Amino acid sequence: MTNLPEPVSRQDKLLHNIADETPSIEDLVPNCREEVYLKYIAINGAAKKEIPLKIEHGGTEAINPEQARENLGVYSKSEVDTMVTDLSENYYNKSQTDNLLNLKANTNDLSQVATSGQYSDLSGLPDIPSKTSDLTNDSNFISSSELSENYYNKAKTDNLLNSKANTNDLSQVAISGQYSDLSGLPNIPSKTSDLINDSNFVSNSDLSESCYNKTQIDNFLTNKANSSHEHSASDITSGTLPVSRGGTGATTESSARSNLSVYSKSETDTLLSSKAPYEIKSSTDFNSMTTPGLYTMRSSSTNSPSGGSYHSLIVLKSDTGNYVQQLAVKESTTQMYLRYLSGSNWSDWSQVGSSSSSEFGTWSPTIGIEGPSGLTVSYDGGYRYGIYYTVNRLVYVSCHIKFQITSLTTSYYASIYNLPFIPRGDGIDRVSLNCTECLNALENNVIPRGHLVINQDSHIHLQNEGGYMAVRWKTAGGDYQYLGFSGCYLKS
Repeated sequence: MTNLPEPVSRQDKLLHNIADETPSIEDLVPNCREEVYLKYIAINGAAKKEIPLKIEHGGTEAINPEQARENLGVYSKSEVDTMVTDLSENYYNKSQTDNLLNLKANTNDLSQVATSGQYSDLSGLPDIPSKTSDLTNDSNFISSSELSENYYNKAKTDNLLNSKANTNDLSQVAISGQYSDLSGLPNIPSKTSDLINDSNFVSNSDLSESCYNKTQIDNFLTNKANSSHEHSASDITSGTLPVSRGGTGATTESSARSNLSVYSKSETDTLLSSKAPYEIKSSTDFNSMTTPGLYTMRSSSTNSPSGGSYHSLIVLKSDTGNYVQQLAVKESTTQMYLRYLSGSNWSDWSQVGSSSSSEFGTWSPTIGIEGPSGLTVSYDGGYRYGIYYTVNRLVYVSCHIKFQITSLTTSYYASIYNLPFIPRGDGIDRVSLNCTECLNALENNVIPRGHLVINQDSHIHLQNEGGYMAVRWKTAGGDYQYLGFSGCYLKS
């Protein structure tokens, strides 16, 4: 194509482009009839070349399948297969669509809540409780009033304990009670000469200087009248016997009472009528005690403040008589209770004074065997003691005991009895105590897991991984067994 001459006209440019196909012949746009023929010849060849049949004559006007499909506006088989595959994967047919629609609800059949989503559009709404009192207390929750009546909170307990002494801070005498354990003992005089004679006692020498001896007195009494002699009242004919001589110094009863500083019977009765009585009552209702006075309420007295019998009772009444107060003290305790009567209604008893009654004491533990008879227990008296300290119903207890169980070669369960107080129930199966010492006491020298348990019969048992009473005590051998424990629990 390089031998072609340079085009000088539009037709030359067209022929040049047809010759070297630059640009593509199909892109050429003819401007005249000659150019149309030239483009046609360039594309379709000369007349001897086969010319495709036009569409209007039943042809495709194409010489290849791709051009024919394009001229006819149809897809190829592969294109149709691809579209059918896409259609089956991404669309449901009528049958599938009808089946799916049968599973759905018409919007007209739905209730209002299906579209609003509002709880208030539901029908048959349940009653939802708003207070705990509307519910059944199957979890055994306790109310705040029950909690305040039966338990101390931490702050109150701390306040109570702050006023108490720790056992470690007590001196030896607090535990032994021995006079000899006191420090700074005073010197106790053993002779009267060690004392100051502030009572003006006289010595023998003083006595001989200021008193007569027996012989001298006997001489003085010789020829004197005996004290047992009598005179007739008629012998007194004048004057009055003064008080200093054993008389009244008066001639009338009123003057005699005045000289002797005594009341007449009527005066005494008048004074006593305005004073509170003292009486001992048995089988008496506290509610009937409204007369001011001091009383001892003995057995079978009802409506007492703390149950049981024997209280000292003080009854007071207002000046108008409209109100009565009763103050009762439980015998052999410092527990005091107060209540009042207003109209015909008695108030509840309230404990007064110190709200925490404390007590310190000792107790003697005893080993009991839960097995066949024939076992014997011996103790070392010098190593068998227990102490306890109580504040209200809280008990701190400690024990050390040295003992020996003999007479059998097999092991049985053993318990410690004589606990100073029975543990409080409240549905608790047992109370744990810390095991501080356990030597030669357990079978196979097993060490308990740090605690003992008290059941509600006030029996103490050992406990191990096996559970309650899983550890057996030694009942054979010559070694003494040692056991110590301490802890706190609530008494009943």
